[in-house]
Amino acid sequence: MARGSWLYYSTRCPVSLGTGNFPIPDLMRSIKTMGAAAIRPLITTALLILAALGLAALVYFREAPQVEHIFCFTPQDVVGLTLTTPQQTLELRRQGPDQWDLQKTPEPVTAANSATVTYLLTLLTTTEPGRFRAHPEGLVVSSSDWPQFGLAKPQAALDIRLRDNSIHTLVLGNPSFDGQFVYGVLDPPPQPKELQVTLVPMALQTALGRPPEDWQAPAPQPESASPAASS
Repeated sequence: MARGSWLYYSTRCPVSLGTGNFPIPDLMRSIKTMGAAAIRPLITTALLILAALGLAALVYFREAPQVEHIFCFTPQDVVGLTLTTPQQTLELRRQGPDQWDLQKTPEPVTAANSATVTYLLTLLTTTEPGRFRAHPEGLVVSSSDWPQFGLAKPQAALDIRLRDNSIHTLVLGNPSFDGQFVYGVLDPPPQPKELQVTLVPMALQTALGRPPEDWQAPAPQPESASPAASS
């Protein structure tokens, strides 16, 4: 084959190894003549490198901070909501993927605003709680201290019913000192003597504090008369 051909240069392209240049075919012949005894240390070294990389990855994932949410269920798991505030009590019942009924005691059942409910469920399942600097594992408060956190008379209490008939509860008290969070309690036990307080983002208090009309489906807009009909 002529040296000027493309194939000649593609198979004889020099490869830089250390201080010399060796054509690929000569390198392959050198590897074949090394024998198993010479290659075995290379294999051992490669296995040790892979083991070290695997150990490093395991340590990284164990020590990496885990993302925590207010609740671990998904929006699709929720079939009912009961919201109690000093001003109102609302009952929301799922009727379809994006359909909810609203019961405002003592008013009759009406259609709920699905966008408002969806936004609330998104916050419940994606919001990350804050952390107390002095109590990174959580703050436990005895009943005598509940008033200063607003938990003796909560601003809102939300019961969440799931498809498996389990119920989760979120109780919200006063805003925190920096105004970015609300003191809250997740799934409080019955008749507790102390509560573990969680920092809940302010967005959840805003979502639960909506006026009654925001929970109700908007009235359908009347169809405007066409110019031909009006004439």
